[in-house]
Amino acid sequence: MKKILFLLTCVLICSLIKGQDRIIRKNGITEDCQIIRIDGSKVYYKSNLDGYIIDREADKKDIKGILFGIEPSVTKKEIKEEKVIKEPEKDKPQANVIIYKNDQKNEDEFQVSEPGKYFVFGTAFSLFKGDTKYLCDGYKRFIRPFSLDVGFGFNKDLNKDITLQYGIGYIQKGMRGFNNKSYEKIIFRVNYLELPVSLKYSPESWRKPNMKSHYIKGGLAPALKITSNYKHKITRLDDYNYNDKSSEGEIPGVKSIDLNYFLTFGVNTGRNYNFEIKYEAGIIDIMDKNATAITLYNRSLSVNFVLNFN
Repeated sequence: MKKILFLLTCVLICSLIKGQDRIIRKNGITEDCQIIRIDGSKVYYKSNLDGYIIDREADKKDIKGILFGIEPSVTKKEIKEEKVIKEPEKDKPQANVIIYKNDQKNEDEFQVSEPGKYFVFGTAFSLFKGDTKYLCDGYKRFIRPFSLDVGFGFNKDLNKDITLQYGIGYIQKGMRGFNNKSYEKIIFRVNYLELPVSLKYSPESWRKPNMKSHYIKGGLAPALKITSNYKHKITRLDDYNYNDKSSEGEIPGVKSIDLNYFLTFGVNTGRNYNFEIKYEAGIIDIMDKNATAITLYNRSLSVNFVLNFN
């Protein structure tokens, strides 16, 4: 299952990462291009002029916004096309610049817009906090490594520094235990469907001239339990022979819901993908007190790749 999800993710990334950018000027004109960098007062980009790729620049004060990683196709319902003649440059023939005029109201503030949707794929390292010594009596306790953390959601700009994010995700959590003396190991697996809601903060002072930037994000993630099971394996040395025994079953007393808070540090590469490190912690005890006296809370640390698209 993990291999299938990984292959589907690779196909999605390859199909979306080729998107281009779009500059929206305050006079209503938009231009498809490739953004190179943004400094204090200028936006530098490359555009295609009748087959010639040339470097261009624009003043921030003349720009309404920028969309990153958009699809190159444009429908007639959104815009109307007009030709503008560019002044000839040295060593280059005169060419017609195909640009697009958008019938939208102008805004006074320059703003870099987040693409409307995101897809996240990564790996989680999880552990239980609480009465783990009773859960793994006689075992050394370890994290459950390299579990799935995937999701899909939406971005909504609240202002130039803050973005609202909400979506749906799937994350695998749990813990492992080992007993080297008796050649035993046990794995606890609790997997959830989550509905994360967060605020992403990236002030202008954190943005680099090459468009790379950092951001922090925090929010809540209500979760619905999908599965909760364990696998117990015994490999005993008996008369110089190994006899393997294993058993599996449902973890008794795990609640069907959980509530987590999460904190994220991210790096925006300047294109349509980001990298994130996310710490997530359960707020409520996941064990039902009518079934057990054990108290357990989920903890996880994820390393994720985030693809933004429209």
